[in-house]
Amino acid sequence: MSLSSDKAGELRLGRDYVPTYTAWSRHDPFSHVGVAGSNNFGGSGPTGPIRAAFSTNPNTTVRASNSLQWLTPTGLGGVEGGVMVAAAEGGTAANGLARLVGARLGWSSGPFGVSAATSWTTNSITTPANKFKDTVVGGHAVVGPVRFTAAWRKFDYTTSRQTNTLLGAVYTAGPGEIKLSWLRGNLSGRVGATDIGANDATQIGLGGVYHLSKRSALYATASRIDNDGRANFVVPGGATLAVGGSSTGYELGLRHSF
Repeated sequence: MSLSSDKAGELRLGRDYVPTYTAWSRHDPFSHVGVAGSNNFGGSGPTGPIRAAFSTNPNTTVRASNSLQWLTPTGLGGVEGGVMVAAAEGGTAANGLARLVGARLGWSSGPFGVSAATSWTTNSITTPANKFKDTVVGGHAVVGPVRFTAAWRKFDYTTSRQTNTLLGAVYTAGPGEIKLSWLRGNLSGRVGATDIGANDATQIGLGGVYHLSKRSALYATASRIDNDGRANFVVPGGATLAVGGSSTGYELGLRHSF
């Protein structure tokens, strides 16, 4: 539910995208979904800060429940952003309720833009000292028919960290687009007594979109993930990997926006 005004901005209530996800996903050529989306390095599969903070329960890397979010109005000279708070209401991560505070700020003018966001999550009201931190910095530049993007995101919980670095490009020619992305996930620190410093991974994605109309498009995408150490990141729908393995995915389809 939301209320909006040209002068006062927009006020949203309910389950909504967190500021860090908004700042990060806008730099992903694949919009954070599919076999080549940067979502593949945002789950709780491998041992790291996300799994340490939330186990395999719902986390706040994409959405938060019971949230109140204010978004800035337009017409601020290219400046935009927002502030979010989410109430746990006595809940824990096990039932998707976590206390979150986050903010986002960005600027865009012509072919250039930059943005940054941060959030802090307490996954249980009984452990307020253990906060899950999520930080994003990114930017884009349009050069002729190509939109280049770069973004950096760090998940931090107690003594464990995961840093994701994303480079992307989208080439547009008429009704078609060619998309390319490179994503590197670097883990460091410890989860308990387990050293996760060698558990890194790299993903390369290549895709194409052909717009049949304003609402319909054909798309095809391929990606490959190579894991190091004991990491086992996997493309969506892929079988559970042995640690240090590789995962490859393909998708082909027709999408229609209603």
